[in-house]
Amino acid sequence: MKNLISRSLSLLWGIALCVCALFMAQTATGNIITAIHLFSGRSTVGIILNVQEQIEDCESCPGEIRRTYDVTYRFQTDSGRLIEQSVNLGYDPLASKENSVDVIYNPKNPNESRLAHARQTTIRGAIAIGIFDFAIIALLCFLGVRSIRFGIKGTANETRQR
Repeated sequence: MKNLISRSLSLLWGIALCVCALFMAQTATGNIITAIHLFSGRSTVGIILNVQEQIEDCESCPGEIRRTYDVTYRFQTDSGRLIEQSVNLGYDPLASKENSVDVIYNPKNPNESRLAHARQTTIRGAIAIGIFDFAIIALLCFLGVRSIRFGIKGTANETRQR
């Protein structure tokens, strides 16, 4: 009975890992597609409306804190439409004492925009992040499928032995 429970939990864990991998794949693919759209996007100057500093404990470096900044910016498209977006950055954009920021946006969908200096904007940055994401996805899938196989194989053996 204990072995059956262990195998069943392994099966559920494997399914959960595969579902997480699918969600990560969807996000990674979306980020790469957005970067491709923005590669040929329009460049304009926007203004920073708000910066909220987020402080949290750094899990990988005990005793240290991690600072990120939620930045809200606004820009105007070539057609005159005002767009307001938010992004999370690892540095304070107002440290340079400038309120303006370079923005790249997709003219077909102006809601797809990035700050020009953000690494996700470049194709190279998106591909690097994508490769890292897909390596984690592959690992999750491998572990998930392995757990599922272990769970199915063990459950089938338990059933036959009865």
